[in-house]
Amino acid sequence: MRRARVPSQKSPYMAKRYAGFSLVEMIVVIVLIGILAAIGSQMLGMTVQSFVFSKDVLKGDWQARVAIERLTRDLRMVRASSNLTIVPATAVTFSDTDGSNVNYSISGTQLMRNTQPLADGISGLAFTYLRSDGNTVETTTSSLVYYITVSFDVTRSTATTSLRATVHPRNF
Repeated sequence: MRRARVPSQKSPYMAKRYAGFSLVEMIVVIVLIGILAAIGSQMLGMTVQSFVFSKDVLKGDWQARVAIERLTRDLRMVRASSNLTIVPATAVTFSDTDGSNVNYSISGTQLMRNTQPLADGISGLAFTYLRSDGNTVETTTSSLVYYITVSFDVTRSTATTSLRATVHPRNF
């Protein structure tokens, strides 16, 4: 005698059909995970690249600010305008109040104080000498110098920062 089938029970065929994932479903999931991983890795790579770039620019900016601070401090200590050599416009030589000779110049991309590198990544070092009325002094007359303006660019990676300072030496 056959038993009557109870409607609440599933057949063995139906149980096997819903037991796992099909191959198509697995492939779709793998493709979607691959796409999400590729997008995530690009975002992570851009974040790391941005961090390295900002760290490099910050290092160059810090180094240039220290260099211009040192340079302006030394320029304030020029002994007298007669101790100032203003030729060429990309270097300056002077005697400070202690009688020491100081020379600032550029060598390649390094800002040099005497023979020691002060900063690197420097370009466009320029000294401008001004009279007390703000007009530029001819490059042969150091006795008329009242202000000294120094400017340069510092380049790190693809970022360039321009720095400029004007100094009135104490003994002028």
